[in-house]
Amino acid sequence: MEKKDGKIHIGTDIWLREEVWRKIDSTTKDSLFVKELAVAIWGTAELMGRSVSGKDCPSKTTEAKPPLTPCKLGTVKECFRGWLIKQNMEKTEREKREKLSGYLISQKIQDLLKKGKKQLK
Repeated sequence: MEKKDGKIHIGTDIWLREEVWRKIDSTTKDSLFVKELAVAIWGTAELMGRSVSGKDCPSKTTEAKPPLTPCKLGTVKECFRGWLIKQNMEKTEREKREKLSGYLISQKIQDLLKKGKKQLK
């Protein structure tokens, strides 16, 4: 990864502060890696206004939210794949876990929305 002015290039036009990347990269859980990286890339406010796919909500009571930027989502998936490789796990297990990135980001969005509702009360 390219380093410049205290920042690390993690993907297409995405730069993170070195200390933020080190913190994310040193996590020991899949969910923490993906969720913290998503917050670092999009920020909490942006995540709260988006969905992973942009599909209509099954309940039909709310409007569909715009999808996450495909390029940035691809960067999260690539970084997650690289992190999983560093964890020295079997290829089949790694491939299974790679597929969870969208689900984990969706969980983070829901957590942020719940937290936001609690703060309004």
